[in-house]
Amino acid sequence: MIKAQICSQGTNWQEGGTELIDQWLHDPSALLWLDVEGETPQNERLILEQMDCHPLAIEDVQRFRNPPKTEIYDNYTMMLYRGISTFNDDLTIEQQTIALFAGVRCLVSTHKLPSRAINHYWPVAHAEELLSSPGLLATRIMRFSVGRHLDMLLGFEPVLTELEDSMQDKPNDALMREMV
Repeated sequence: MIKAQICSQGTNWQEGGTELIDQWLHDPSALLWLDVEGETPQNERLILEQMDCHPLAIEDVQRFRNPPKTEIYDNYTMMLYRGISTFNDDLTIEQQTIALFAGVRCLVSTHKLPSRAINHYWPVAHAEELLSSPGLLATRIMRFSVGRHLDMLLGFEPVLTELEDSMQDKPNDALMREMV
């Protein structure tokens, strides 16, 4: 799924799909947020090439496992990190790679599964004028992800405390496995 938001001349805001890329390319005052979710690698590559993302950055995004990193290219700063798609009560997680390309006039986000951070900011980006600073929007998305992770860890703390107390009272291998 590819969705886009565009704001031109400071007031004209639209939401749509890839058709907004051409509008953005032809309007030097326009600001764009393009979100690419769950696309095939071929489609994702075509979109990122159309947005003039660096070929090495595209390779990084499409690599199966890549460490989190930030790279500065001519047109974009690419931030690649592992977002959490599922966070279970027992602290087991399912991760996904999220890439953010922040340029002067646009933010491109790519991910395989729905992202809570992106879904949190998508409906409020226009009202909060977040498109006016793609770098700030990218930072907020990442901070939301980190905050969610921290909230889950802090929420797990009482469970961990209970496990530790149980280990003090009646230590056994099963409890040790659960704690580890």
